[in-house]
Amino acid sequence: MKKLIRYYKNLSPDLKNTFWFAVCALLQKSITLVSTPVFSRILSVEEYGILTLYNTWFTIFFYFTTLNFSGAYYNVLLAKNKEAKHNYAINLLIITGLLSSLVMIIITVFSNFFISFTGLTQALLYLIIVNCIMSTAYSFWQIQQRYEKKFLLMVVVTILFTIFSIGLPILAVFFVKKTASTKLFFSEGVSVILGLIFTVYFIVKSNKKIDLKIIKSALKYSLPLLPHFLSSIVLNQIDRVMIYNNYGYLESAFYGAAHTISNILSIMIVVINNSLLPFIYEKLRNKEYEKIKAVSNGVTVICFFVLLIFTLFVPEIVKLFADEKYYSIIYLIPPLSIGQLYILVYYLFANIEYYYEKTHFVTIASLIGCLCNFVLNFIFIPINYTYAAYTTLFSFFVYCIAHLCFMRIVTKEPIYNNYFLIGLCLFSTVICLGSMALYNLISWIRYIIVFAILVLMVLFRKRIFALLRDAKKGEKHG
Repeated sequence: MKKLIRYYKNLSPDLKNTFWFAVCALLQKSITLVSTPVFSRILSVEEYGILTLYNTWFTIFFYFTTLNFSGAYYNVLLAKNKEAKHNYAINLLIITGLLSSLVMIIITVFSNFFISFTGLTQALLYLIIVNCIMSTAYSFWQIQQRYEKKFLLMVVVTILFTIFSIGLPILAVFFVKKTASTKLFFSEGVSVILGLIFTVYFIVKSNKKIDLKIIKSALKYSLPLLPHFLSSIVLNQIDRVMIYNNYGYLESAFYGAAHTISNILSIMIVVINNSLLPFIYEKLRNKEYEKIKAVSNGVTVICFFVLLIFTLFVPEIVKLFADEKYYSIIYLIPPLSIGQLYILVYYLFANIEYYYEKTHFVTIASLIGCLCNFVLNFIFIPINYTYAAYTTLFSFFVYCIAHLCFMRIVTKEPIYNNYFLIGLCLFSTVICLGSMALYNLISWIRYIIVFAILVLMVLFRKRIFALLRDAKKGEKHG
């Protein structure tokens, strides 16, 4: 323990900031995951299906109402001028508010259609729109703290947010009513209140002027990416929408539970990408491609081993996170989980396209991936809803290859070891899908394999820590 503390103290301020930002992102992303064992047992399968649909439609409406400002353009603005951070935030929130109001009007006018198509009540649809605005405000504040390296306050706020977001809905479901709506209004209410506080904070700190230049540049940057966002929706969410429309709440609940459990790895991937992004951009500016290559290779290998261990433990993980009536989803989780490794590699390629501001390539790649996913889902989901996991995996492969091709058009520099990254993804697909054959065998066979992997990781621990040291040195010289 003392060695770890000493190692932490020797980290550069940039790496300490990156570490705590990753911790906060992990806490925030784990809210749904941590509460899954509780709600999968308390709620009926149909009510859990409503939770799945809510999360799906929140993602869909989020892109329409916010243009994903917190995921892309706000970072670009702060990278250029941190001093105007509050003015940037409030002007982007104005756009978000106007778009959200428009979407809410459309939902009101065509309420019968939206209720029938989404499987959600009108009240839940309104809750989604309000939370889109407020969660964006919270994300803006988090990004500010990251750029200013003020991680202490962010850690405190994130811990409190996590506790209330998990604790309040659990108490509400136990003591008020055992429905998905009860859970959602209490959990999302925490997010709305917090976002409202930060919105007021931005208003007070800003110059209280509408800057048309910021608004125009934000729309100019983000609107061309809208097809990319819509394509991402199709790639990541359309399977759940199509499953509901073909089968109903029951199958939606099963597939949603499989997605939630596979998102354990999604949390890791998002945290890694967010942590690597400043490092990669810094090395791009300095043309230190070998450092990018070394770190990206190492991180991807580590993720592969984590993925393999996770896949081997899927039967035990399902028993931990869900009731026994969900046990059949063990064969859905591996293909969904493997897709997370493809997503990591896609992030690596797409970050280069974003860096050189060639966002039209991002859009084209997304359209290719979404078209593939939509066609395959349209063909196979009516046959059996479980096929959606495999169509999604194949679509992620296509998506990844498309971004690789466009990245090579954007720059000819040897930023990554492309063949290694793609080869590792394909290798992981064969190995992890093959591991499902062990699920019906004696459990200790899987445990021995996991033990062997852990031994390998211990033997190569010096190389793993060397990656951290390289990043640390890179940040010091960056």
